[in-house]
Amino acid sequence: EDIDTGMLLTKKLLAEENGAAFIERVNALKNDLKDFSDTFHDLEHFYEHQRPLWDKLRMSLDRFKLNRLELDRDPQAAGALRRMGDILGAKSPYRVLKEADDLIRKVDEVNVKLIAENRAQALAAVDKHTAMIVQEAAAAYGASPQAIECVKPLQRIRQDLERQDSLAHMAQAVKEAELAVEVGLKGIEETAKAPPPAKNGTVRPPAPAIKPHSVVKPADLMPSGKSFLETTEDVEAFLKALRKRLEDTIAKNERVQIK
Repeated sequence: EDIDTGMLLTKKLLAEENGAAFIERVNALKNDLKDFSDTFHDLEHFYEHQRPLWDKLRMSLDRFKLNRLELDRDPQAAGALRRMGDILGAKSPYRVLKEADDLIRKVDEVNVKLIAENRAQALAAVDKHTAMIVQEAAAAYGASPQAIECVKPLQRIRQDLERQDSLAHMAQAVKEAELAVEVGLKGIEETAKAPPPAKNGTVRPPAPAIKPHSVVKPADLMPSGKSFLETTEDVEAFLKALRKRLEDTIAKNERVQIK
């Protein structure tokens, strides 16, 4: 807006074709020109000296948007983020732009810590899933290529996690790992049930018998209409339902997986 104002004033002056008319136009616009003179010095200083810091502030705020929800829960980061937005939205930010580096540092400290903590938790969860599928695949396939294929989806998820800075994407990656394990387990169990194919006239030894698994989610067994267990009766009803579900699953010759 300030640049547009200056350009308009300049065009009015340059439109005059002789010196006398030019001087008359300068006198007519002298108050506007004086006002713009101060603004011009601010603009010139901004584009010659402050622009890199402005761009750094803008790009940093864009980067922090990935984890804005979590950062806003931290008082230090939340205050700094609000101030960054105020500076970027200010009509004349020239005097306050010097705050940018300190504001970026404050948010970055919190963001780096959040990323490190959440990545470590996500990697641990994926590693736990990987260990389970490795054990199941080894029991079914031994050291065959099929066992390696079972693990590949989880390996890819882990590699993505190591490069990921978005906390939301980390949480999603853990869910994808859970889904990959479920798909892998079903594949292994189906293979164990199928008769081994003949190869070159030689019958392969059958895969070890692997029981199918059934997922039990205790939260789904809460007493009807209840969000909390509040009485001894509630506890008894919940435990009774859980025991029945577990026993029914075992009776069907299935393994129980608690989630």
